[in-house]
Amino acid sequence: MSTHLTEMTTEQCWEFLHHNQQHYGRIALSIGAEVDIYPVSYVIADGKIFFRTSEQVKFASVTISRKAAFEVDEVVDGVARCVVVKGTASWISPEDAAERADIAQLATDASGAATNWVEIAPERVRGSQFAVVSHERT
Repeated sequence: MSTHLTEMTTEQCWEFLHHNQQHYGRIALSIGAEVDIYPVSYVIADGKIFFRTSEQVKFASVTISRKAAFEVDEVVDGVARCVVVKGTASWISPEDAAERADIAQLATDASGAATNWVEIAPERVRGSQFAVVSHERT
């Protein structure tokens, strides 16, 4: 792989999201003119991204604006990868989430307070990658 930035295919992006070792990403949500970014753990099922939240501001952002950007990045074996998914976020009731074994496995915070479920229906998926070159500092 060269050291310049290369675009990832849609298939490569989904493969990366499925197999990311941490299963942590960042969700960008807005209320009015304010945009905030929050760390979340996630799971992918049925071509959608799911996460839980206990933070009322984050949950309110989902129910008000519904537009979201989700980002995951990592550097592994000298290659940096970044995938951004833009789409529509929707609230899922705890009852509906409990019926879905494919998302019920999602870890929650230590307090167990993350009871608000959110799904992101992707509208656009983009990713890029490049080789990381180490520079010695003097």
